[in-house]
Amino acid sequence: MDYSLHHGGNQYGKADVSNGVTAKHDAAQTSRWREMVVVKAPVRAPVRARAMGTVKARVRGAVKARVRGTVTATERAMVKETERAMVKETEKAKAMVKEKAKAMVKAMVKEKAKAMVKEKAKAMVKEKATGMEMERAKATVAVAQEGPKLPVPGLSVLLARKQAARSSGAPAH
Repeated sequence: MDYSLHHGGNQYGKADVSNGVTAKHDAAQTSRWREMVVVKAPVRAPVRARAMGTVKARVRGAVKARVRGTVTATERAMVKETERAMVKETEKAKAMVKEKAKAMVKAMVKEKAKAMVKEKAKAMVKEKATGMEMERAKATVAVAQEGPKLPVPGLSVLLARKQAARSSGAPAH
């Protein structure tokens, strides 16, 4: 209950001058209001008590529920929240594992590709080497079959003698 309105004041406890109340009355009203503040203070207490009461009741309810072995709505909500958080964490972990696996597979494929390229390069070098050796061997055989192409001094004379000896049947020296 607002006492100030009962004594010709406005809601702030000051006398309303527009009501034709004198300044003297205004001063008296103000001093009276100061005294009443003490009286007025407990008015708010029940509100606070009521608010606290709900908290207390909640706590009491939770305690009773614990005794009965039932679960309160708050606890249920907390459990649900925890479950949600756990699911989120699990999903995160799964995603991370997937990413890691992908990265590992990629790395493995890269390594394999590198190894394959190396092997192929080695094989190609080997092939080239064998090819070159074959060419060299062929050339050697051809030279051996044809005889030397470079003019060797005195060789033609020897060959001519050989040829003559063969045709005449005499042994060549």
